[in-house]
Order: sequence, then structure tokens, then C-alpha cells
Amino acid sequence: FVAQCCWLIDSVKMLSALRIFTLALALNAAESFLAIPGRTDPARSGVAMMGARKATPLGRTSTAEGKAVKLAAVTEKLETASLIFAVPQKGMTVKQLSQLRSKLPPGTSAMVVKNKLMGRAIEGGSWSAAADALSQENMWFFVPEEEFRPTLETYAAWVKEFKLEESPIKGGVLDGGFLDAAGVKKLEKLPTKLELYAKIAGALQKAGAQGIAVRLKKAAGGQLVKAVKLAYTDAEKRPDAPTE
Repeated sequence: FVAQCCWLIDSVKMLSALRIFTLALALNAAESFLAIPGRTDPARSGVAMMGARKATPLGRTSTAEGKAVKLAAVTEKLETASLIFAVPQKGMTVKQLSQLRSKLPPGTSAMVVKNKLMGRAIEGGSWSAAADALSQENMWFFVPEEEFRPTLETYAAWVKEFKLEESPIKGGVLDGGFLDAAGVKKLEKLPTKLELYAKIAGALQKAGAQGIAVRLKKAAGGQLVKAVKLAYTDAEKRPDAPTE
């Protein structure tokens, strides 16, 4: 009887060892599968936003390549903009930001930029006054000259729609000078180029040739009048000048 018990115990041990061996083989196969070259583990791979930051379970780590890509993008936006202004990014969702960007005029861009990176982009240039707005995390708008008003109107309507009054305009830069929030908002009332051209054309048509001549005479001493008078004087002095 004792011999039978010992045999049974040995059999159980052998069976357990076999199961452990089989499990080890299965785990090794699984590990080899996960380690296939070119295959990335979603839990360990990072997600880069605009190439600037890489997120990992251990925290957010900077990448030199990402910073270079983002800096180049910001620099390109500055080169084509006539106005930039900042608003606090806090409280905005990805969905809200996506909707805002879809409604902006075609030439205007909105981009969340880290203060340090923005500082590098504007350092020593015509946008250096924007340093006064480099606090907290901001979304920057890069606006061409002809889109001041539509951009500001779009942003105001978007803030009202999503009740984001806690995200007011902090300030901006125009022609190398810093504008506070009130200064940026005043640009919303400026006419566009097309509207200015229409007003000038309308005024000229309304005044007529005689009205324009009267105004030029009243403005005697101005550079334009002097130039016109000199032109006529030179023409009269020339022997081949046409006569009426």
C-alpha cells in the first residue's frame, strides 16, 4: 500500500512538472510573437502631437525631432501672418478646438504652442513683443491682414456657443507692437480691404472730377498737389508740349 501511495505522489509531481513546462513554452511563444521586429506594443508606444511631445506610461518626454518640426511649423505661420493673438487653452476640449478650426477663415490658423517653443520662434524678430503673453498654456492665432475681422468674429461666436468666457483674448501683436485684449478686439471693427476699396470708389464717384479738383486745391501744400503742379509746369516749359 505504501508503495502504491509513493507511486501516486510521484505521478502527480511528474504531471505538475509537465504542466509547468507546457505553460512555460506557451509563454515563451507569446513573448516571441510580441517581440516581432516592426511590431509595436500600443501600451508602450508614444503618441506625438504635432511632433512636439511623446506620451508614455512613465510620463511625457520631449523629442528633439518633434520640437524641430513644431518650431518650423510655428515659424512658417509667423512668416505669413499680419496679426497674432493668444487665448488661454485651459478648459477647451479636442472636439471644441476641432470645430473652431473648421470655422476659421481659410488663411487663419490656430495652434496650441508651448511658451518655451513660442519664445524661441519669436526671439529677436518682429514678433518679439508677444513675449508679454507667454504665461500659462495658450492657443495662438495666426491671421493674415485681410482676415482680422472674420477671425475675431468667428472666435467670439465660438466662445459664446460653448460658453467659454473663461478663455478671453490675452493679447496679440500687430506691426511689431503689443496689443492688449481691448486693442485686439478693436480690430474686429476695422473694414476689410474690399470694403475700403468700395468706400474709396464710392467717394470718388460721388465727388466727381470737379469735386476732386476743389479738394486738391484746398489741400495746397500737400505732396500730391506739388507733384501735379510740377508736372504741369514741366509740360508748359517743353517746346513740344501739346496745346489746347
